[in-house]
Amino acid sequence: MCPQTVSNIPEEMTGYVKMRYFEETNNLDSALFYANEFEAESDDTLFYDIVRVYKKTHNDSFILKYAELRNDSLIKLFYFVDHNVKDSVRVYTDALPDTSFYKMYKLILKGGKSGNIKDEIQRLNYDSRVYVYEKLSMYRKAISLRKKLLTFRGIENIYMLAKDCYIVRDKERAYYYFKFIVNRFPDSEYALKSLYYLRKDRKIHGKLRYKASQIYIAFGRYRSALSVISPLSRYSWGNRKIRAVCYYHLKRYRSAIRLLWRKRNSHTSEASFYIGLSYYKMKKYKKAKRFLMYYIKYCHNREKHVGEAYYRMAQMDDKRKIRYYRITLGYDIPIYFKERALFAIYETGDTTLFQDIINQFVSQTGILTPKMAYTLTNMSKALNNKGLAIYYREYLKQRYPANYYAVEEDSNNFDNVYPIKNANLLKPLEIGITSGYQSVVKKILKESKNGGYYLPLAKYACKSGNYPLSINFAKKYLNDCIKTGWAINDSLYYFLFPPGYASVVRDASAEYGVDKSLIYAIIREESWFQRRAVSRMGAIGVMQILPSTFRHLKRFNRKRYFDLDYNIDAGTFYISELMRKYNGNVLQVIAHYNGGSFPANGGGNVDFIEHIPYVETERYVKNVMRSYEIYKVLYGSD
Repeated sequence: MCPQTVSNIPEEMTGYVKMRYFEETNNLDSALFYANEFEAESDDTLFYDIVRVYKKTHNDSFILKYAELRNDSLIKLFYFVDHNVKDSVRVYTDALPDTSFYKMYKLILKGGKSGNIKDEIQRLNYDSRVYVYEKLSMYRKAISLRKKLLTFRGIENIYMLAKDCYIVRDKERAYYYFKFIVNRFPDSEYALKSLYYLRKDRKIHGKLRYKASQIYIAFGRYRSALSVISPLSRYSWGNRKIRAVCYYHLKRYRSAIRLLWRKRNSHTSEASFYIGLSYYKMKKYKKAKRFLMYYIKYCHNREKHVGEAYYRMAQMDDKRKIRYYRITLGYDIPIYFKERALFAIYETGDTTLFQDIINQFVSQTGILTPKMAYTLTNMSKALNNKGLAIYYREYLKQRYPANYYAVEEDSNNFDNVYPIKNANLLKPLEIGITSGYQSVVKKILKESKNGGYYLPLAKYACKSGNYPLSINFAKKYLNDCIKTGWAINDSLYYFLFPPGYASVVRDASAEYGVDKSLIYAIIREESWFQRRAVSRMGAIGVMQILPSTFRHLKRFNRKRYFDLDYNIDAGTFYISELMRKYNGNVLQVIAHYNGGSFPANGGGNVDFIEHIPYVETERYVKNVMRSYEIYKVLYGSD
């Protein structure tokens, strides 16, 4: 085997740098060639990098061989855990430090065969003890403990108790607890999980079918709701209503109208609301306005959907739209409608409305989304209320420091960078990440129940070229800081927005004249730098390019779709084409990249980004623009 020759790698570069270069560009055969040139007695950093290359190339026998030569117990432990060789794992558990951080994981690794395992488990607190019992498949002990905790630990404990009973085949008791969750906590994700087991064993009957269908609808599982409700009488109003709601959300608008038509003039049903919405989606606005207004005026249960009804009326009635938008803000409705209604009022420029709107949200600061805070900031500026504008800007900075609006407001200059402490406690985790055993590291973190070390772990992951893991850990660190009020170390942004595959991106940027920061931003938002990423729509690779787009770009070699060079080259060429089509308007380019030409229309509008018709595309454009601005600050632009 000989290394691949690459013209832009100088001959004087060391073998280690060449190995890292080929690993970064996914030329693993060449990386393996240079890895094999090093001796096992190499220093630790080099050794762990070599282990990582062996793991990526599936040369696991080399890993064990070199671990034996160096007598490296930690790599042996990771190796045997990764291959689930339990007897060998128990021999090397002492390679992890004997601290409380690793205690639970070491107990789980030792397993039930260890002589003093019961005594060690008894020293743990209740929650940790029951968790270890479940991991060791000692379910009856876990059940007895969870029963004692029923009145103290809430719904998660009840669900886990039901699941443990199900595993030990005490199914009647399990069904009892599952049904209890469904009936008492229908808004919880555990209700949805409980339905999985009940439906699997055909234990959903009678009135429980209605409850199950409502839970499925609440979680957007419309096909499951239809399936659960189908055995019941199709002539009952409850059945017809649930089916109609599902048909509406599945875009079968005519079927929804047909099912609801008999109740269109009922004051006690939601039929007129869904008929109106169906006509709205079919662009039959005259009929839509008639039914929605009927719902607003006469229906007794109108509180549930009246906010959305007013929002839809505002979109169809230019004369009364501001009045309708103001009314919309007073109701508990999906946040998307509130955001758009608030921004529509701001766009009117009518400052006489702004103070009343701001006063309406003063007591609701805790639930402001980034877009709402940004809009209130602009309203405050229009009223020359500098104190209030600064307050909302600071709210954005503190609550959403890495959001599009916070970056746009220039509220974070990344000037709070200070050294990251490398705790000795984390040394095994650093070695695990560096040597390619990130799955083991994740298990240790999960079982240690400690999230205070995510920033240094993000640093290790980024340094070893594992960019998805780097972003994952950095996000967890950021969320912990926001939740606890800690000061954010701005070195976080280098790991949250890593310059992955820099040499490939640099070459593509130079060839097609596309800003490298824009390429980084799109890769980050599309795939988190995952080479083998495939979307539900069939988009492929780090830049998530559809097969049809590859063909449009005259890239016909399907075997290379996942290749880093091929994928980034095709994606960058596509961006350059869109740049020419939209005369360099970056917002339109990004919108087209995600949603095609339709959401990219109207790019000349000052607030184009706020009026993108697709919710998903709007969020995507904002995320990419946020990342684009941060990449330019961190790594420059060209």
